[in-house]
Amino acid sequence: MDMNNVPIGYLFLSIGILIMLSAYFSGTETAMMALNKYRLKHLVKSKHRGARKASRMLDLSLIHI
Repeated sequence: MDMNNVPIGYLFLSIGILIMLSAYFSGTETAMMALNKYRLKHLVKSKHRGARKASRMLDLSLIHI
C-alpha cells in the first residue's frame, strides 16, 4: 500500500489514537509531579507498594533531568 493511497479513515484513527496516548502520558506526568512528597515518604516508610513504585519512578526521573 502506497502512502498516498492510505484511506483517510485510517489516518484519522491514527491521529485519534496518538492524541489519546499523548493525553494519557501528559496526565500521568502531571499526577506524578503533583504528588505530596511528604505523604509519599510516609507511605514508603509504611511499605505501601504503590508508593514505593512512585518513589522509584520519581527518583529515576530526577536522574534523567
